[in-house]
Amino acid sequence: MNPKVIRDLKYSPSFIADILYEFIEGSRRIDERGAKFELIYLVVPFVMDDILRDKLSRSKASSTFQTAFLKNDEIKERLFFINNKVLYSKSVTNDGIIYLSSMYETIINSFILIKHEEKCLSNISDYKKEFLKASYNLGIIFSKEGYVNVLLKSKVKNI
Repeated sequence: MNPKVIRDLKYSPSFIADILYEFIEGSRRIDERGAKFELIYLVVPFVMDDILRDKLSRSKASSTFQTAFLKNDEIKERLFFINNKVLYSKSVTNDGIIYLSSMYETIINSFILIKHEEKCLSNISDYKKEFLKASYNLGIIFSKEGYVNVLLKSKVKNI
């Protein structure tokens, strides 16, 4: 199989849109304006990393960037690679944003916000729920931290 085909299967716009939706909703829980737009490009690299996703899906709403990512050396080490992953996941994230905008009324300015519509999560596989929960928790953590601190602590420059 062509590597692009494999990427498109793993990172389908529909799946990425669901992940971004949950991130925005998690951010909205802390800040009614939604998620800071620059941070949307960090979602896929964080959530698609097995170790970071596992940590995020087990996190609580009270977690902070410090408790989630900086207390454990293995997890802290994973942050070193996020900058490169952001660069390679931009097109996937953009496709997800386009798909998300086609499904929901989405407001994009310095923040990204979805005009609230209830989303049915009843018939979602446990595998997918892990990604969505991780994304939701990441939205909460990033919103509590503030976007400048997130970018500094994750050492991301490729936005």
